[in-house]
Amino acid sequence: MKKLTIILMIILISNIAYSADLSFEYIRQYPQSENYGNSDGLKLTIGPNDSIFYAWLSGEHARFNLTGQNFDYTNLIGAGLGVKYKIKQSPFTLFADAGWFQPFHDKNGDELKAVPGDMGDRCDIYLNEKYAAVYGRRGFDYYTMKQTGNMGASFGIKYNIKGWIVGIAYRMLEIPLRVNGFSYTDNSDRWERYDDQKLSGPVFSIGYEF
Repeated sequence: MKKLTIILMIILISNIAYSADLSFEYIRQYPQSENYGNSDGLKLTIGPNDSIFYAWLSGEHARFNLTGQNFDYTNLIGAGLGVKYKIKQSPFTLFADAGWFQPFHDKNGDELKAVPGDMGDRCDIYLNEKYAAVYGRRGFDYYTMKQTGNMGASFGIKYNIKGWIVGIAYRMLEIPLRVNGFSYTDNSDRWERYDDQKLSGPVFSIGYEF
């Protein structure tokens, strides 16, 4: 049964590759945000044979920081649509795409205590970095950190030689980041810092097109 399943999967992938333009790429992205490190990931594009339109799906993994300290890692899943134009009698293809990007983090929205050296401590420093100069330094009972999704777009050019592709693009994307400090005894006693993290920047890719 297992062998039969593998054979059927191979046949399915072969049929898709035969009737559609399909590519897999390793991507490396360099964001502008000081809180996000460079991300590594994979991007899949698929569209009808010789069509200018395609759909895409991507997944990325990047270090996430607050106040210059590691806050663990975050994953970014993206999906959307795009258009491409192959320059005649050349190996170059121009492309542009847009879609939704959704970040995932294990501690997204969780209660975090301000234990020195822990994630709640980073939230505490992040809030005081903005408000302490005006309101005085303040410590809350617990903190939350939440990243939310947003629309983004990219445009670039790819070089194709015998199926192998190398690309360079520029991505425009901002991911909202909200950090809060809360008191157990007074719900109105809280601080909130809301910043858009600039994940815009160059993207380099290498992969194969079927």
